[in-house]
Amino acid sequence: SSYNADIWECIASFLDAADLAHLALTARFFVPIAMDERLWKALSLKRLKIGSEAAKFRPHFSWRELYRSAFVTGSHSYSIHEREKHRDWMRIGAFTLVSGKALAAGRLWQRISKSKKIKLDESSALCLVPNVLPGIWIADLHRMRCGGCNLPACTGRMQTLDFRNWELFLHEEFQNRTWSFKEIGVRNIRENCDVAAGAVFDYKRLIDKDTANSGILNFKSWTAKNGNYQPTSRVSPFGAAGCTNLEKNGGLQVKFYAMHAGVDGPVVAIRVSQQLF
Repeated sequence: SSYNADIWECIASFLDAADLAHLALTARFFVPIAMDERLWKALSLKRLKIGSEAAKFRPHFSWRELYRSAFVTGSHSYSIHEREKHRDWMRIGAFTLVSGKALAAGRLWQRISKSKKIKLDESSALCLVPNVLPGIWIADLHRMRCGGCNLPACTGRMQTLDFRNWELFLHEEFQNRTWSFKEIGVRNIRENCDVAAGAVFDYKRLIDKDTANSGILNFKSWTAKNGNYQPTSRVSPFGAAGCTNLEKNGGLQVKFYAMHAGVDGPVVAIRVSQQLF
């Protein structure tokens, strides 16, 4: 009776990832129970915090592999490909892109919540990204050393926001750099910027009530107070954003990048890079 599978499956449903791993190490009997995909799916959806929307997407990898890539190893492109430039990072959160079209922003603004007319000109610091792979996306904020800086003590004059389909790092093509970021736009803000702020939204859901009610468009409600240089962020069901307060400066250069799954494949990652002038 101590090895009743039904009882242990019920107990396992209350465990977290670390406890499931420990359970699998105690006896062979517990291995299939601890590796049950239903448990790892439930853990993943709980950590993603985006509700039933995420459950609609069927991953190409196991839920256990996806959980490990997204939440255990902290994988991101800098830890794999550009470790020498990377200073530190923070997880913003997860959201869903369902329409196949994303809007990347290098500046947050209020008027977008009042009008459906979005101007993609130089002053707006916006970039429309078509052919985006629908699914669950994860956002991270990174501080980087700028390209020409070799000082070991550099704390970074460059902020990068990475938005990627959460299956990306399990693809061999990403690991061996067959898939890489390509620049798709540059915006120069030639004035003092109080904050470096960036975001990616599902383009068709940007004006939806769900997005508006998340507070992500009310930038002033979640930015840090003057003098506080700790990065802040906000996530909604259909987008994510992050920002850092800045000292007096001459403006920002904002660059947008996209990573395609092959030559004609969909976009699997979007990057918004912001560097001080």
